[in-house]
Amino acid sequence: MPLLRLLRRLQLFLVGVAGGNIPESMLDIARLDINNHNLSSALIILTALINKCPNLNEPEIEGKARNIFCDLLFRTGSYAEVIEQSRQVLAIASKYNDLKLKRSAYKNLGNANEKLGTEYYSQAKEFYENALQIDILLQNKLDQASDYNNLGNIHLEIMEYGLGVKERRSLIKQYLDIYQSLVDSCIKTGDFNAAFFYAETSRNRYLVERLAKHDAPLPENLPINLSKQIETAKLLERNTLQAYTDGLSKNLEQDQITELSIKWSEAKRSLENLYSQVVEIDPEFIAKTKVYPISFTEVQSLLPPATAVLEFFFIENKLVTMVILPGAEAPLIPKDLCLIVKHIYLESIAKAWISDIAAEAASKKDSGIEETIQDLPARIDRIYS
Repeated sequence: MPLLRLLRRLQLFLVGVAGGNIPESMLDIARLDINNHNLSSALIILTALINKCPNLNEPEIEGKARNIFCDLLFRTGSYAEVIEQSRQVLAIASKYNDLKLKRSAYKNLGNANEKLGTEYYSQAKEFYENALQIDILLQNKLDQASDYNNLGNIHLEIMEYGLGVKERRSLIKQYLDIYQSLVDSCIKTGDFNAAFFYAETSRNRYLVERLAKHDAPLPENLPINLSKQIETAKLLERNTLQAYTDGLSKNLEQDQITELSIKWSEAKRSLENLYSQVVEIDPEFIAKTKVYPISFTEVQSLLPPATAVLEFFFIENKLVTMVILPGAEAPLIPKDLCLIVKHIYLESIAKAWISDIAAEAASKKDSGIEETIQDLPARIDRIYS
């Protein structure tokens, strides 16, 4: 063990002895060992603490030790064990109303369930939502941003690999709301690069591209027979999805909807099985089909000198303007350009425009059009407070 690490461990232990809190010092040493990838030493310390805490009546130390133990288990890929440990942490945190420890347990449960695969995504989503509610209560903006990011990612995964159209449709609204909150959190913490990134991530076109990733071109060195099978499977998957969607829109009986859903799932599974054969030939194929939002530096690289790009993004009832300048390290998001939109005025203007169009169609007179044009600036001004 390097001398500096050894000295640091000794320092932490002596601090605990001097302060009369050796268990806390042992936790600090375990954290240090994990960060330095000395996992075997951390395991010995944490196991000893977890075993002794019940006898010493130290439930808070036990909860913290199990929580740190989860970090170690994540590094070894033991996700089922993470879930078991996190549930015990949650029980301790709930008993003593330790919100921070409870939040950490929920986050670990969400991460572990997400790592276990698609069938556990719903549980992961629920745990992430619980963590978010605690961070909102604690008014922790940075952790809220992390929670929104986790929820955004899991919503994308559920929509990409979800069971059906209904589930995807119901999640799209939540997905957009989450990214609005995430952008808002980043703006409040001053991380404008992250705000820009998440604003781009939330665009509907990226969601559509991710859902349609199977339309990516196949590798040129793919066997002809496999290429033909994939094209046939693509067509079948598309047709069964269309039939399922049509069935939903026509409000067919539930047993008919279920049958259409099963056919689509089978077609989708067949296509995925064929894609797994493509990966054996081109391991990078799946990575190539992933779509990522355009980055700030990519937009910036397209800008000639003395130019700027304005991006607009809605957050609840607020219109945010992002200014991208050549050479800037991050986009500018001036408070003066963040406008509050009054939804009631939007509704009244929409009704007025419909009325104008109807009147124009009835009269066919130019005077009505002229009056509408003259009145437009005043109506637009009423959108903003």
